[in-house]
Order: sequence, then C-alpha cells, then structure tokens
Amino acid sequence: MASAAQQLKVAFSAFSTDQRDAPDRFDAWRESIGVIFEVEPPGRKLSPAFTASVRTYHLGEMLVSGTGFGDQEFKRDLRRISADGLDHYLVQLYYAGGLVGSTRQADMNVRPGDIQILDLAQPHVSSARNSSTIVITVQRDLMERMLPPRVDPHGVVLRGDRGTGALLADYMASLFRRLDSVDEAEAPFVANATSQMIAACLAPSIHTTARARAQIEGVIADRIKRHIEANVGSRDLSPAALCARFRISRAQLYRVFEPVGGVAGYVQARRLDHALARLRDPAHRGRRVFEIAYEAGFSSIAHFSAAFRRQFGFSPSDVRAEIDSSAIDHGHAPNPGLVSGYENWIRWLGRRPSPNVISTDPAVP
Repeated sequence: MASAAQQLKVAFSAFSTDQRDAPDRFDAWRESIGVIFEVEPPGRKLSPAFTASVRTYHLGEMLVSGTGFGDQEFKRDLRRISADGLDHYLVQLYYAGGLVGSTRQADMNVRPGDIQILDLAQPHVSSARNSSTIVITVQRDLMERMLPPRVDPHGVVLRGDRGTGALLADYMASLFRRLDSVDEAEAPFVANATSQMIAACLAPSIHTTARARAQIEGVIADRIKRHIEANVGSRDLSPAALCARFRISRAQLYRVFEPVGGVAGYVQARRLDHALARLRDPAHRGRRVFEIAYEAGFSSIAHFSAAFRRQFGFSPSDVRAEIDSSAIDHGHAPNPGLVSGYENWIRWLGRRPSPNVISTDPAVP
C-alpha cells in the first residue's frame, strides 16, 4: 500500500493574464473563458486595469475553480449552445463583486456572498462587476441524480446571508481551501458529497407545489426519456409505442411531456441533437448527411434539413463546412491531465484526469 506521501493529489490547472501586456489581457481571457461564454468589456470599453485568473481542480464528474476577473458582460445564446454542446451546471459563489443578468425564467441580481446556478444547456446573459468567485462545474447526470424530479435550477440565486445559501457558501469556501490536500483516489467521493450538499441546499429554496402524482409522473418521464435517448434512431418511438411499452395512457404520456413541449417535439429534438453531434464529430466526416439523418430516425432528407435549420439556425452543410475548415483534430478525446488546462477539462468533463499539474499560461508556475 502506498504511503500518504506517495498518494497522487487531484490534478489542477492554472490560468492567469498577469504576465500579459495590458492591451492583450482581455483577449487572452476571451479566448480562455470562450469555452463557455462569449464575453465583452462593459459598453465595449476595455479597462486598462483588467486582469483574470482561474485555478481549477479536477474531481472526475466535477470541476472546482477559484476565479477572479474584471468588469465584463457574459452571454450564452441558443446558437452557442447548439454549437458547443456543453451540458453541465455551474454553481457559482460570488464572494466578492456580483452581477445582474437574466434567463428565460427570471432576472437575477447576485450580490457578494450569493450563489447563482446556471444550466449551460439554457441561454443566459449577464453583466458582472469586478469579482472573485468559486465555481463548481457539475456534470448533468451527477446533478440530476441528486435533485428531486422536475426541479429546474437554472437562474436560481441562493442568498448568502441566510438559510441554505449561507450553508452552501460556507461549504464551497471550505472545499476550495482544502483541495490541495485531497488525494486523487478521494476525488469521486468528494464530488459525490459535494453534489449531495448542493442538492440539499438547493431543493428547499425552490418553490414547488408538487403533489404525489407529480412525483410519480416525474419518474415516468425520466424513464421514457432514457429510453428515447438509448433508441433515438428507432422508428418505434411513436406515442402509441411508448404508451404500450410503459403501460400508460396517451393522456398521461402527453401530460408528463407537456413541460418540454410535447412528446413528438421532444423525440425530434433529441434526434436532431444526435445528428448534430455526428456532424460535428470528425470520426463521421466521411459519412453522407442523409446517412446520419437516417441513423437519427429521419426518413426524409428534406424534412430533416428543414427541421435542423429551424432548431439550430444553420444547416447541416454549415456544420460540415465549419468542421472541414478547422485545423484542430478533435477525433479523440484528450486525456484531461495532458491537455492545455481547464478549457479542455470542461469539454471532456467526466473523463478521468492524469495527475499532471497544468498551466495555460507560461508565466504561471
């Protein structure tokens, strides 16, 4: 058995603009944080004092980052969501600074000490002041395993001066302080415990009138969604087929899928997402578009192309052109411990990292 001194520590990555010339700092930050958000200086006026830094620890299904950054505007819109396919949650503690922003569900006003939750699969815009944050990036499956059915935390703000918000803020600050001492073998247990803490503090803060029937139907909806995901190319996903397989009435099927726009719309959206992923994957570059469309469950290329453009705002051929023009080979997932830092960790969250210490800026030791 290895001694305590021989235990591998969790992998971490460091980024900083400190050693860049002042005019280049925001561009360096834009390129780095661009893995998640499009950013601009407030009013397009760049402060010469702008700096930014990120220190990130990789816990397997979760990343924990300490960040600092100057004033800026963040945006994540539908086109960006469709293009990059990120599907995680961000749990962000603003222990200095704050932001104002909006989602489709609500406006947000995040003050020092508050916690903001964002779903990267949903749009978001905000304007942040000079801030210091602790950010937990959680793989969707891990978060949703812990949350009650039908809880949508996107845009939720937990106040840091009371109740569960204060408890979670204290936990996040303590977690970040101690991550240098966490062994790699302990990382999955830390990630699981942290997701449980997030869920325990988040769920009581969300107003819900869920009754027993709503809880049961939430479980049914999750089972059907998993079946659709596993069989997205099947022609046997009609309402009649789903009702027969899960032994529910058509009325019940329609009711449980009403919050996501109906069962037919949900099936088509998942098929389009599947096709988009294939089109963006260099491993499928040699395949014809109609083959990918058929594999995703479409029998008509005209219907597929029209639905694709409506869903994403660009055509299948646009995706192919963008991939063909890229000089970067994304054909194989990189080992998170051997790539250039937290940006790639976010892209491949859930893969096991190497224990290498990473710096995305040569000036960072």
